[in-house]
Amino acid sequence: MKKVFSLLASLLCVMVALGQVKEGKVTFNMQFNSDDPQVQSQIGILQGSKMIMYFSPEFNRVELSMGGMMEVTTIADVKSKESLVLMGGMMGQKAIKMNADDLKNIDVKKPAIKKTGETKTIAGYKCVKYIVTTDETVVNIWTTNDLIAAKDGMQYVNEEIPGFPLEFEASVMGMSLVGTASEVQKGLGKSNKKELFSMAIPSGYEEMSADDLNEMGGR
Repeated sequence: MKKVFSLLASLLCVMVALGQVKEGKVTFNMQFNSDDPQVQSQIGILQGSKMIMYFSPEFNRVELSMGGMMEVTTIADVKSKESLVLMGGMMGQKAIKMNADDLKNIDVKKPAIKKTGETKTIAGYKCVKYIVTTDETVVNIWTTNDLIAAKDGMQYVNEEIPGFPLEFEASVMGMSLVGTASEVQKGLGKSNKKELFSMAIPSGYEEMSADDLNEMGGR
């Protein structure tokens, strides 16, 4: 499963954060695949994985459910630039609080970004393809300018890429990941935003440091 964590760590370091459409919710279906039979047998547990992005002018939240293996939730306060990461799975329940200084200390090299002329429609929105290249992997990202959200506090988007990501594809260590938006909801309706964007660590979670999280990603 180390390959799975490496793939996600690489992806989170280059994907676009959210931009400025008042508020909304985007649901992604995620697929993992490998040409290596041994790796493919390991990632079977990840089938059915989903990611949900919630965004508002003040807060952002991303929920990542990796099949039955792991769940990761990231909540970010756009104004204070503080964030809370909640992880649950085989390692137990862990919580990491980070501020702007912690995020600056995470060793993320600036990727090379190339805009292509390719376009396609995803979840009803016209998207443009960007190719993001790092030392570890190449990520294809399709973004739309019709949805924009605040780019503070989220590792899921690079500031140099305009618009909102509705599809991403990455490959590393013989394994590929494709995330595609299946549903886009404008506004958060009757969602309990106070609870949804709470920065309090829930009961039962063990608090870790940002350095601990850095080490888990192998950095």
